[in-house]
Amino acid sequence: MAESAANESNQDEASEPNCQEDERCHPEGRRTRLDRHSESQEVYADKFGPRRASGELTNLWNDGVPVQRLIWVLRTNSGRRTKVTIGLAVLLLAGIMQMSAALNWKLLAAQVLVLGVPLFQSVASSFFYSVHRARPVPEPKNSTPSIDVFVTACGEDSALICETLKAARDMRGNHKTWLLDDADDPIAEHLATNLGVGYLRRNGCEGFKAGNINSALKRTSGEIVVIFDVDHQPRPDFLERSIGHFENPEIGFTQVMVTFRNSEASWTARASAETSYDYFSLISVGKDVCGATTLMGSNALIRRSALNSIGGYRIGLAEDLETSLALHAEGWSSAYVAEPLAPGLSPEDYTGFKRQQKKWARGVMEAAWKSMGGSFHALTNLQRLGYLLRFLYYVLVPIIVLCNIYLAAGLGWGYVRVEHQLRFIAPLLIATGIIRFVALRYLSMIPEARTGTLFRGSTLVLACWPAYCKALIDFIMRRPIQFVATPKAKCDDGSLSDFAPQFFLVTFQVVALVAAGLSGGLVDMPVATTFCLLSIASNAALIPAIHERVSSHRTIASRERGKTASPGEAT
Repeated sequence: MAESAANESNQDEASEPNCQEDERCHPEGRRTRLDRHSESQEVYADKFGPRRASGELTNLWNDGVPVQRLIWVLRTNSGRRTKVTIGLAVLLLAGIMQMSAALNWKLLAAQVLVLGVPLFQSVASSFFYSVHRARPVPEPKNSTPSIDVFVTACGEDSALICETLKAARDMRGNHKTWLLDDADDPIAEHLATNLGVGYLRRNGCEGFKAGNINSALKRTSGEIVVIFDVDHQPRPDFLERSIGHFENPEIGFTQVMVTFRNSEASWTARASAETSYDYFSLISVGKDVCGATTLMGSNALIRRSALNSIGGYRIGLAEDLETSLALHAEGWSSAYVAEPLAPGLSPEDYTGFKRQQKKWARGVMEAAWKSMGGSFHALTNLQRLGYLLRFLYYVLVPIIVLCNIYLAAGLGWGYVRVEHQLRFIAPLLIATGIIRFVALRYLSMIPEARTGTLFRGSTLVLACWPAYCKALIDFIMRRPIQFVATPKAKCDDGSLSDFAPQFFLVTFQVVALVAAGLSGGLVDMPVATTFCLLSIASNAALIPAIHERVSSHRTIASRERGKTASPGEAT
């Protein structure tokens, strides 16, 4: 076990490793993407700017209970926003009433399960949209608390570690930066020493990321702990825009919005980034009004005394969610900063995205299961609503897939007749789509999300159904799953077999449509036909991801041929 003390951050620049000149630091195209991301951040700052609080508003956020804040937000929303909220509420209510007519009372239990989860997601999401109001950033009044900044790493590329350590070290404000290395990498230790930041490693990898953080907590002493994944690079003003919330002694943690800077790297990277826009820029802001902010694993500031009160960072596949639950159950409050202050990297290929989603899905299911025995019951009703929305998110896609299979069977071979039910359910789905579009268009805190459609992200989530179904089955069967860190680059071990489940589902649906066409079912069931075509389209939307996988295989094969070729053949 080795530990190097943190040195002063104003070391001689000549001794620092030059991350930008190292060819490993900037693969082809990386610099251009970062430049473009910086431009988008300038546009964001011009439009929103740092939110500073007026006295009355600050007191309400700091002293008011979530219900008081909720009432205040509903009363003070602008006239246009109020009209939009009322209109969307009426639209949602009409959809619910229309759907209720489709209930078959003989199959009530099954329909409540199948329709109840999507209905809850629609209602809960719409509620958090309606109370969307960004929390103001209070000016620090007292002396700034001592801060330890943890950058967690486990075998990532040294260039990426270098860039993130420099960004964390160069944040304005009194703080000490530490590299928490779980890979025992001598190159990483050398980087940390040359950059003037602390270096910590431990014996073994028990508890993975959470265990790494807990080990570092025992060897540091800052009043506030800031946690970054190694791909999230904070801006210099990160602490200035977030640390002021801890003026309120009841605040246990502050979560800064998670954004991504590599959306132009590939179709999958852009689609993966889009999957987060709804939750991070809309729902999370509404949840903050209700006191239900959750940790996201990175970009988090946590009061050390709060972590000590729950025995440290919770260990699990969704350690951030479990830690949030424990802190809220212990009575600590939370805050959310809806500004893109530390962008990270989203998965750049389907294999990486699938692994990430499978781990998250299983982790959230485990967190839900554990919390039902105690911590969930210690939450407020508004907090329960926020956590239930998160818990049920990963169950929604498996339900949709089961419905698609059921629908294709009924359409092609007449085993079931669903046209009548779909005619009543369709208005709710349309209302939900309109609500989401309007909320993204007018309320989103991320400029890229204001198109309102996010077609790539929606189709990627729906097409990733094999990962969600596998996570659900493994959870029910209580099969263990290995902790896997989200890939920070394209996965070389991916294969076209990753897309086999989608291929078989699309084939089944196409055969069902052909069978329905031969029997005249397409004319008799137009709504069912439309739903089946939409399902096929969502799976077929993975064609760009398949193309990326084929291109990656060709690149790898070409690289291997270059390595094995003789110098004469290579020229």
